[in-house]
Amino acid sequence: MKKMLSAFLFLALLTLAATAFAAESARYSLPDKDFPVPMLNGAPAPYKYTTEPEPGYEVTSYVYAVSGPDLMESYKKQLKKAGFSDLGRQGAVESLWRYDRKSDGKTLMVEMFQENGELSIGMYVNELGN
Repeated sequence: MKKMLSAFLFLALLTLAATAFAAESARYSLPDKDFPVPMLNGAPAPYKYTTEPEPGYEVTSYVYAVSGPDLMESYKKQLKKAGFSDLGRQGAVESLWRYDRKSDGKTLMVEMFQENGELSIGMYVNELGN
């Protein structure tokens, strides 16, 4: 009986954790399924606000009220693991990443920069392939 109760509690906790993760992930309306959700310390990083894409410049930006390099470094590792190429610093952009998807020719870009103690992560998809 104790083993069955322990197994039930374990499954209940596991289900609760998975549900919480899914709910947090759903808060992100990422422009494409191949963008990783920014994670920090094993959980989706809560963002301060998001900016919707402007017509003609389809960038969804997430702004985080974080200090220090932890989130940026964590997201760089996620991008590398997901197959994005590190293009380094490009002007005001501290970190630029690119992913060329072979299946449909789309190019996914991520740009990151810090300003006034906040980290901005911009994500966009180039439908033209370059």
